[in-house]
Amino acid sequence: MHRIDSSGAAVALPTPAAAGTPGYWTGGNPASGIPATILDQDWLNSVQEELLAILTAGGVTPSKTTRNQVLTALQALFPGLAAAGRSVATPGYLKLPGGLILQWCFNLTTTTDGAGQMNYLWTYPVAFPSAPYAVSLMPTFIGTQTNTPQITLNGASATQAFVVGKGFPTSATAAVSGFAIGA
Repeated sequence: MHRIDSSGAAVALPTPAAAGTPGYWTGGNPASGIPATILDQDWLNSVQEELLAILTAGGVTPSKTTRNQVLTALQALFPGLAAAGRSVATPGYLKLPGGLILQWCFNLTTTTDGAGQMNYLWTYPVAFPSAPYAVSLMPTFIGTQTNTPQITLNGASATQAFVVGKGFPTSATAAVSGFAIGA
């Protein structure tokens, strides 16, 4: 990305024309008398300046030969949102700038015992550098049920949460969904 430097380029940003009616690009239709959209200096200057503002904010010096400058600037501005900092699967996680980590699970299944109790070990997708600040869990029952099961967090570490559940049908499939936050 670089500012236009071909012959005929203005040395200062021209004053834009008055705003027209917002619209969309068209290739036109000569048979119907519909003209193609004209690509004008105001639109091109606007796109150029928007992209250069991203580079400036990300600390990237514009270069005529580098083709990933906007991406580099965005990665500098949002380091926690890089591809290595998230997984949208379940269980999944998101690492935010500043070190905060959000993790979740949905319908992690296990089988209840003869008394309708479940024990489940939720291993987080990524370890928290320290223990999580908070873990919230809820039963997600799969199958028919006549009562509302209860689940309890029976301990949490930097890598996993131990979940105990009661009130499920005996020898049935039970599931838990949850959310953990920490740094």
